[in-house]
Amino acid sequence: MIQLLNLQRLRNLGFRRASTQDNGPAAIMHSPRAISRQDRRGAAIVELALVVPIMGAMLLAILEIGQSLKVESVLAEASSNACAAGSKPGYSNTNVQYEVSTALTKAGLSATAATVTILINDVAGGEVANAKRNDKIAVVVTIPWSSVSLLRSNFFFTSNSKLSNTSTMLKQG
Repeated sequence: MIQLLNLQRLRNLGFRRASTQDNGPAAIMHSPRAISRQDRRGAAIVELALVVPIMGAMLLAILEIGQSLKVESVLAEASSNACAAGSKPGYSNTNVQYEVSTALTKAGLSATAATVTILINDVAGGEVANAKRNDKIAVVVTIPWSSVSLLRSNFFFTSNSKLSNTSTMLKQG
């Protein structure tokens, strides 16, 4: 009776008899379909080791894309404010540079890393104070990706990537 109970317990744990003719305890084999708790734990560790790097890379990519969108928004604000200042009568290129610097600094970006190009009627190098009424004033603000990246590496973008935004308005006055 005790032997039968022990056999039943072993069957519940995933063991089976080796053959129908053997009735002794030595005839009990481990079932191939029974998976031990330690095997399951090992499989979970292997799955985790495969999934964590992929999920980590995806998280970093999402953060970098979010940072690039934030910087694009800041550049749009900076170029728009600078172009509005440059289109007003009596304002000079210094006022345009100041507006860009203020917007970038307020957003926590390096104003010294940015390049500001002022175009008057699509020609660079002019002074906005000398522009005539209804001349086209364009302000291009460009910043290298390496100076605004969260990772400070070129993992997702190339080393020479730049973010840029242009705003155009007509000279007033």
